[in-house]
Amino acid sequence: MRCKEIAKLLSEQRDHGLPWYRRVMIRVHLAMCVFCRRLEKHLAFIHRLSEAAGDTADGAPLETGSVYADTLSQEARSRIKKAIAQHGY
Repeated sequence: MRCKEIAKLLSEQRDHGLPWYRRVMIRVHLAMCVFCRRLEKHLAFIHRLSEAAGDTADGAPLETGSVYADTLSQEARSRIKKAIAQHGY
């Protein structure tokens, strides 16, 4: 399989799970491709961050006691929200 297909499957696997034969194909590709292994690590990191943040789009966890609420200043939170709004995320 090509890296582009693996990238799509890695994302689908996080969201919905995959049949065993697709997971095997991914593992074989990952054994050979450093770039896709790196992508898998990045996706896992993003997944952990979204879980820690409460996985909401409105930013409420940043305002009310999330892991990041104590580490980000109000100014930093405002800049992040503004950047998210500008880029349509």
